[in-house]
Amino acid sequence: MKRQGNGLMLTLWVSLLVVCQSVAQSSISLHPLVDTTQSDIRQAVTLWTTYLRSRPDSLYDNPYWNDAEKQAAAAFGGRFDLLEREFEPTLYRGYPVQILSVVNYNGLYQIKSLFGGNNPKGRSPNLVAITNVYARPGTADATAPWQLYNALPINRDKLWQGLRVGYVQYYFPRYHVFDKRKALQLNDFIEQLCRDFSVPPQAIEYYLADTAEELRQLRGIDYEATLSGASKPTGRAVDNRVFCSGLGEFYPHEVVHVLLNPHFPNQHPWVVEGVATWLGGSRGQPLSWHLHRTATYLTQHPELNLANLLTLRNLDEYTDYRYALGGLLCQLIHEKGDYPLLKQVMNAGRTDAVLYQAIDTYLGVPRPQLNTYLREKLRAYL
Repeated sequence: MKRQGNGLMLTLWVSLLVVCQSVAQSSISLHPLVDTTQSDIRQAVTLWTTYLRSRPDSLYDNPYWNDAEKQAAAAFGGRFDLLEREFEPTLYRGYPVQILSVVNYNGLYQIKSLFGGNNPKGRSPNLVAITNVYARPGTADATAPWQLYNALPINRDKLWQGLRVGYVQYYFPRYHVFDKRKALQLNDFIEQLCRDFSVPPQAIEYYLADTAEELRQLRGIDYEATLSGASKPTGRAVDNRVFCSGLGEFYPHEVVHVLLNPHFPNQHPWVVEGVATWLGGSRGQPLSWHLHRTATYLTQHPELNLANLLTLRNLDEYTDYRYALGGLLCQLIHEKGDYPLLKQVMNAGRTDAVLYQAIDTYLGVPRPQLNTYLREKLRAYL
């Protein structure tokens, strides 16, 4: 028993030595059971802690990440760390980090970390996320430096199925019965969208599952501080990847983002979401569904002045004004001048002043008249 106790004390001492070399720069700690007396565990811990202190939210050729993922991300702005992409603002904004475990899976080391910390005076912990990355030596004989890897491709190749239909590479859990009819429908949508906006089609990775929790775990997130409540359809686009839960093989909203956003970088956020909702709906429902909800609510709240519509936020957990009213504006602009006019608005700029001016210029509606104009258009959806 005494020998075991001495071993535990040695583990704790080495653990503290590893993480306390630059405590002033970053608050990083180890769970007491992470055994850094083992050389491989110690190297994985050292790699991850060094990376966390290397400005991981900055764009540069970070030497601690593997070259293959860095090269693949170069075409999408160079943000290779999917955990850094996952959180807005970035997960690496200075939260305390505790390394919970390092587990060796046949030479691939899973590093599990808790981001967040304890609140003072005994209040509930400020837990932001529990995440996973992977590490391994750069060569099989362990002579090259260790490097970090995203959890997504590792979990995907180990646990999920894949099937390609046209431009879309689908990935889905093993329980899922694939609907090829919907997949062909999405491929047709992609071809039509690219013709309409004169942009080239591109390959898309499309991840689908029943719940958002499954998609988070696939991406290496065991826990994320999110709103609770009933599970609802969700979607997200990151680079050339689409993630959607409860929406199956045909959820075009996020596909619109993947295909159009790189070609129209000066869109106002309301135009970004408006175009995607007009063409692809939101939360599995078409634009008309959201406009009915919006029209009903605004009828009950005449005090809301739509001359200030860009200050509005979520109507509720299902409908966002940006998506609904933004979609309506894009639809009206398309009705007036087809795709050429809509593309002018998509290129107009990102500021509120520019969008109000575009509505005035292209729809002939000055800002003071927006409240009357939009409420009149919404009556058709009651």
